[in-house]
Order: sequence, then C-alpha cells, then structure tokens
Amino acid sequence: MVIALDMDGTIADLYSVPSWLERLRDEDATPYLDATPLVDCDALNDVLRTLRMRGHTVEVVSWNCGGNPSRGYAREVRRAKAEWLKRHGIQVDSVHVVKHGTPKQKIVRGHGVLFDDEKPNRDAWEASGKGAAYGAIDLVRNLAMLL
Repeated sequence: MVIALDMDGTIADLYSVPSWLERLRDEDATPYLDATPLVDCDALNDVLRTLRMRGHTVEVVSWNCGGNPSRGYAREVRRAKAEWLKRHGIQVDSVHVVKHGTPKQKIVRGHGVLFDDEKPNRDAWEASGKGAAYGAIDLVRNLAMLL
C-alpha cells in the first residue's frame, strides 16, 4: 500500500509564514524552508519507519507554486521542499513536487491512502478508486491506525 502525504498545510505550516504568498509570487522559495512542522516530527518518523518496515511505500506528493513559475524557480521550490523534509528528518521513499493543480492520484502508482488538507484533493483521490483519503488533523494518530 502507498501512503501519500501532502506537504503544505498537512505536515508543513507554510500558511503561517509571514507574507508567504507575496514572497512566493516574488519567486522566493524561502517560505517553504521557513515553515514550521504541523506534526511532531519524531512521532511522524517513528510511524513512517514502522510502516515502511512493514512493506508500505511512503511518498510525499506536493504541488509546486501556483501561476506560471520560471523553470529556475520551480527547481528552487523542489529543492526547498526536499531540504525541509531532510531538515526535519522525514524519511520517505519518494518526493514528487509537481505542477500546481496536478491530480495527486495521477502521480502515485498503486492503491493507497492520501493525507491532504484540501478536501477537493481528497475527494478526487477517493473518486479515482485509489483508496481512502484523510485530512491533516491528527495525522500521526491516523497513520498509526494503519499499523
């Protein structure tokens, strides 16, 4: 089974970074680095490690910034998100930072579970037959229930 995790608003608190939207529009990728975790990273890592040891695949599926970013900026955003995960010790099998608006169910191969703060993403995931989808609230507890 694949466990797919969104980043912004699910595990990283991008939206509380001061002037995050203006900074992203100015092609400043640092808000992605400055975001604080929305979860206890140690507890998240413990659950993810156990899930991976039991044969599940854990993937981050996150959108790049909206609009029409330059190629260079899109690369900076991908690097910033990967650095954020590394800085917080979150180990996953793969990281997909895709064009804003890309249906997440088209990125993840196989059946699984999506954790995402945006209801339309969860609804689309479930409607596609990929599996169940949950919000960001109580993420670690909900992941632990998969054990």
